[in-house]
Amino acid sequence: MIDFGLAPGEFRDTVFEKQPHHFPGALQERPFAWSDVDQLLHTLEPKVPLMRMYHHGQVPEQAYVDDIVEPGRSRRVLNKARFYEHMGRGATLVINWLEQHSVAAKRLCLEVGRFANSRTSSNAYLSFAGDGTFGQHWDTHDVFVIQLIGRKRWRIFPPTFPLPLTYQTNDKSGHSCPKDPMIEVVLEEGDVFYVPRGWWHHVIPLKVGSFHLSVGSYSPTIFDYVVQTSAKLLEEKIGARKAFSPADYRGTVSELAQELAAVLLDSANADAFELDWIGRERMNAEFSLAALDVAATPLSGDSLLSLSTFRVPTLDTGELLVNGLQLQLEPVCQTIVAVLSDSTELSFEALCARLDSYSADALKKAVLDLTRHDIVSIQR
Repeated sequence: MIDFGLAPGEFRDTVFEKQPHHFPGALQERPFAWSDVDQLLHTLEPKVPLMRMYHHGQVPEQAYVDDIVEPGRSRRVLNKARFYEHMGRGATLVINWLEQHSVAAKRLCLEVGRFANSRTSSNAYLSFAGDGTFGQHWDTHDVFVIQLIGRKRWRIFPPTFPLPLTYQTNDKSGHSCPKDPMIEVVLEEGDVFYVPRGWWHHVIPLKVGSFHLSVGSYSPTIFDYVVQTSAKLLEEKIGARKAFSPADYRGTVSELAQELAAVLLDSANADAFELDWIGRERMNAEFSLAALDVAATPLSGDSLLSLSTFRVPTLDTGELLVNGLQLQLEPVCQTIVAVLSDSTELSFEALCARLDSYSADALKKAVLDLTRHDIVSIQR
């Protein structure tokens, strides 16, 4: 669905954490129309933190939401008159974690994750007017902006505190945004824009409807590695558990520091840290109920297959780590996972051509098995 025009390795070497990058027209399909946004507003209950409205600060829910009582339950709905009024005056509606409520958003998150080699999550932003309700700010995670509908202006300013950690937000930093932007670009429908964490930005509507997806990319930092390794090692050392005293801490700390340095530089420890980090992502394949229906055909030649994660964690034993469980899959299943790891998506027909030493029936059975284990998604 997304053609970045760069290989992941090239992106990592030349762009990642270094500079913003514009991918014009990278979105090859248009997975959202206004009717899809209408449906989201109809089906999602407008509750914080799932849905928030901002207009130079957060708008109170009671200003655009009604609590209604229906037979058997009470629920919240958008008050259309007040909702339209706020949006027309320049408010922005934010839908958090859209990938949990939209298959299209989930697929976009996975594509970004595969490209950036990271876990991802997404928020959607809806606006029609205004002067940039969030002002100048930086994010503490890398962002891939996907302009789904309409247009929006982005003004990008150089970082004054590069690569902030998750808790190092601009409002607590004491830093001010530089006066002049380094980049100013209008994102057109289908554009993708990468903004590294720490880069100041100001997003301004253009008096036209805009709906964009902000895909957050979360990679572990050296800080994370050192903190996690230190916690694991030092809690086992009696010297680290002793009461601290300024009079006699130096010898013990020196010994602990040497041990810690040796473990931090151990490649096996680094590999274990990466495996732990990858394994924290919950695989969540798309449902394919046709696989349960003996009268249905869940797989045809043009069915598209993709992994339900940016990267499948594999243990030294060859087992796959899936949602906290170690699965010893058949060789054909492991082969399919290896093939799909090299592709964003692959048709079943192409998979059969790649793995022609297996029969189509054997591959079909293996794919359905992987689907039931939350590893592979089937896109009809």
